[in-house]
Amino acid sequence: ASYGPVENGCGPTTGAMLVSFFDRYTDMTNLVSGLLPLEHSDNKAAVDELIITLADYMNTDSVNGTYYWDAMDGLTAYFDDRGYSQFGAFYLDNYADYSTLIIIPLICVYDASMMKVKTSAAMLS
Repeated sequence: ASYGPVENGCGPTTGAMLVSFFDRYTDMTNLVSGLLPLEHSDNKAAVDELIITLADYMNTDSVNGTYYWDAMDGLTAYFDDRGYSQFGAFYLDNYADYSTLIIIPLICVYDASMMKVKTSAAMLS
C-alpha cells in the first residue's frame, strides 16, 4: 500500500525531502513557494502538491513507480526550471563515490546568523 498522494511515489517523496531541505537550508530559496513545514502533517496540502509535481517531473506511474534515471532527470529539470541549472542529480553506486561527493565538491558551510547552509556556488559569488 502507498501512503502518500502518489501511488508508488517513494521517488517523488524523496525528491520532495531533498527540495525542501535545499530550499530551507541553502541559499536556493526559489525551489518552492513559501516555506514547507518540517512535518508533512503541518501543511499536508503543500507537501502533497510538491510530491505530485515531482511525480510529474519524474514520470512516476502507479504500477512501476519511478525509475532511477527518471528521478535524476526529473529532479535536475525541476532545479533547472527554478533557475538552478548549475546543480544536477546523478547516480552513484558505491559509498566511496558518495563520500567524495559530499565532502569535496559541495563545500557547504553553516551560517548561524542566517540559519542557512551556504553552498560552494554561493561562496564563489
